[in-house]
Amino acid sequence: MGRKRSIVTDTLGLLLAVVVTAAGVQGSVAGTHLVNALATAHPTIRKVWVDGGYRQHLVEHAARLGIDVEIVRRTP
Repeated sequence: MGRKRSIVTDTLGLLLAVVVTAAGVQGSVAGTHLVNALATAHPTIRKVWVDGGYRQHLVEHAARLGIDVEIVRRTP
């Protein structure tokens, strides 16, 4: 139960896009919707950084939209 909020901010922390889903929705599925919303609202975006919870298929989907997604891992 609950909600999951996926957001995109610019490098200043300003909100660019938001997708709210049920808590049980996988991050990569929500991320796909988020990338679609981002590409529609901000077509000049070319690079985004995401946390390790996202999967490779999100990277591939974003590449088809002209957005380079880099999965950033925490250093141990």
